[in-house]
Amino acid sequence: MQIRNSWKRDIPTTFTHRFFIGLTQNETMQEMNEEEAEKFGDIVFTSIIDSDLNQTLQMSAAFQWQQKFFPKVDYFLKVDETSILDVSRFQYWINLKFNMFKSSYNDSIIFGNLLQNGIVVRDPNEKRYVPYDIYDKPNFPSYQHGSCYLTTPNTINLMLEEAKNHKYISFDDTFFTGIIAEKIKATRINANRHFALKNPLATNSWDQECDDNGVPFLFSISDENGEILNKADGYKNALKKLKGLKCSIEN
Repeated sequence: MQIRNSWKRDIPTTFTHRFFIGLTQNETMQEMNEEEAEKFGDIVFTSIIDSDLNQTLQMSAAFQWQQKFFPKVDYFLKVDETSILDVSRFQYWINLKFNMFKSSYNDSIIFGNLLQNGIVVRDPNEKRYVPYDIYDKPNFPSYQHGSCYLTTPNTINLMLEEAKNHKYISFDDTFFTGIIAEKIKATRINANRHFALKNPLATNSWDQECDDNGVPFLFSISDENGEILNKADGYKNALKKLKGLKCSIEN
């Protein structure tokens, strides 16, 4: 409910927002989710068990849903439950910057916080273990961090088609925006000034970068040490800080 009571309230009617939720083996939680879905009508349930191992399957389901029900939208924005979005500032940068890039790269593009030279973990005891028969290279291609990224329906369509030729790994961001995006030659834009990997506001480490109109570049932050997820008003307070950013340096 914290997302509902914070940044989701700012979503305009021109946007379509949905929560994607997998199945849980906790019957009480499942009942609560179903009651919330009935009340608000904005939850999409997949038939996939909600777990870290199924992240890529869940993301694939979300992509397929978009392609089926909203194939002609301009963009698809993926936002984790750990992230906060300044919707108004996001719209500003869509119009000022991202639309131009989208046109320049033939609608095959992904914006986000680009991670590079990720080492493939081969230790089977590690959470991010990937066996050689699934992916045999020592490093992953550059990929957008999964906390929040922006892409297009055309890119999603191409990724879903190409994904049919690959064995899945469980990290959806690495798989879709890295391995698959590289195969389809989608352009990956490092927009880390807009999409923060963590939460610079919690540590007063925001770079204070703004455009000539005084509008901050930053519009998305992600929980780092529980300052958003684990506090009663974590989402509201984080959103208030994000919206209240002011520039002290002219760019």
